Amino acid sequence: ISSPCNLTVMPVINVQGSVNLGGSGNDIQDTVSQTFAAQEQISWLHSKHNIRAGFGWEKVATPVADPGVTRGTLTFQSFPDLLLGMSAAQNGSAFSNIFTSAGSCGDTSHSFRVTDYNSYVQDDYKVTPRFTLNLGLRWDVFGAISDAPGRLVNFWPELANNNFGTTGTLSGFVVPSNYPFDAPAGVTKNDNRTINRNPTSYGNVGPRIGFSWQPPRLDRVVIRGGYGIYYSRTSVNDAFQLFSNPP
Repeated sequence: ISSPCNLTVMPVINVQGSVNLGGSGNDIQDTVSQTFAAQEQISWLHSKHNIRAGFGWEKVATPVADPGVTRGTLTFQSFPDLLLGMSAAQNGSAFSNIFTSAGSCGDTSHSFRVTDYNSYVQDDYKVTPRFTLNLGLRWDVFGAISDAPGRLVNFWPELANNNFGTTGTLSGFVVPSNYPFDAPAGVTKNDNRTINRNPTSYGNVGPRIGFSWQPPRLDRVVIRGGYGIYYSRTSVNDAFQLFSNPP
């Protein structure tokens, strides 16, 4: 198979209702994630209070290479179509035996980077020997994903110009500030190394409140309750699904 993308690996071949040849487009994916973390906690026990506070920092580096997505795919509607594999001109009909074909071009290697922070404070307040309150607050700061070589590309609809003219337009496309080349006409260079307007999310504040109560004369019964708001980082899919975007 020849193409302007210089495909050198057999494409994924799918025969509907029959067989699938060549695995999947991600079979050649290679990644080695590295996580660097530092954290510290302090505690202070004073009178009826047991106070704890802490801080954490985490950086994840994920180099990813996925040349498999440039393999392309061929879809056939039947096994005889696969065996024939002719164009419309060759088989004497109005349709090719190949139902659909697709492929991707470009360099699909990335080196994702993301940094998160967190801090918290909690007080276990023993109001009485039988009643304790747990009061706390946690703050999670999630950074946006960047790419060390600057190869991420995004599209912001509000920047798009619908007056295409005769030559078309690239308006609306956004590249990070570390994009290694001059941005083509119409493409916006972001003011940070991500493809997000706000590279860091600062609003993830989660309160905690809880209690434990031992009713009088019931030494084997403890009633507990609590409420909290928790935040967790989404996966890298916000960037990963842009894997094959140009460049």
